[in-house]
Amino acid sequence: MYKYLRPGGLFFFTCPTRQDAKYGNGEKVRVNTYRSLNSVHPGDIHYFANEDDIACFLRDFTGYRVEREEHFWENNNVMQFSSNWHILAKK
Repeated sequence: MYKYLRPGGLFFFTCPTRQDAKYGNGEKVRVNTYRSLNSVHPGDIHYFANEDDIACFLRDFTGYRVEREEHFWENNNVMQFSSNWHILAKK
């Protein structure tokens, strides 16, 4: 995304952490990357990032803010833990 932004441009994205309940579930596509097989988002591919990954992804940006959002939600009558990074980066 860095190359597509103008100087001063902002980029917002989210991705699951490795503490998310979905980590390790589904078809493994690559390291820390899984294709969902569940009924909520079948076929979706997610990379599960940690703090070091985020810092590496954003190394060329002039500034960024990273927040971790966590909660429980009901999935087919089962409480499931959700943990996601919310990231705002500036070129």
